Amino acid sequence: MRAVLLVAGLVSSTAALAADSVTTPLDLDTCEVVEIATEDEAGEPLAKEDQYPVYWRCAGLGDRFVYIGYDDERESLALGSKEEAATHPMRHGHFGSWGPTVEWRGMKTETGQLEPQAAIVKYGWHIPKGNDDGSDDVGGELGVLRIGKGDADTCLMAWVDTVANTDAVEVARKAADEATAGYACPKLADEDADA
Repeated sequence: MRAVLLVAGLVSSTAALAADSVTTPLDLDTCEVVEIATEDEAGEPLAKEDQYPVYWRCAGLGDRFVYIGYDDERESLALGSKEEAATHPMRHGHFGSWGPTVEWRGMKTETGQLEPQAAIVKYGWHIPKGNDDGSDDVGGELGVLRIGKGDADTCLMAWVDTVANTDAVEVARKAADEATAGYACPKLADEDADA
């Protein structure tokens, strides 16, 4: 069974790119903390020892950086420069986290540098249910991202279920390579623009 969900847009039926790829780590322990929570959810100040990171800047590919935000046991992901995130935060609805790597896919330039047009990042979860019967909620999906020049043309294109697909990485690569050329990112709704 193939479980691939294209989020929105048009998938081209033309030939896929002959893509190259480069993988970079996405490990919050090695990323720079750029924001710390100083208040709890009710707006009350947190004691210094109770404050915790909620936003990280992680080295990506070349001059691209990956930004991870944390809220309510969920992580969002955005792309940008060293100075700031340049894209809308991309989210999964489930409790969980992104990583541990980013696979950048695209074409190499004449100088041998990869010019990414897509990225594949796993969003995984393991939520204990408190039982010893193996009933924990464990799973993950590979997020397939289209990479454009900015917010309007960089977005989440598809999710590939890593449990339902034993070849999830290959399915995600095919989705990335085939969909990038013909995929149009949906326009953000006004209420989403500030999220």
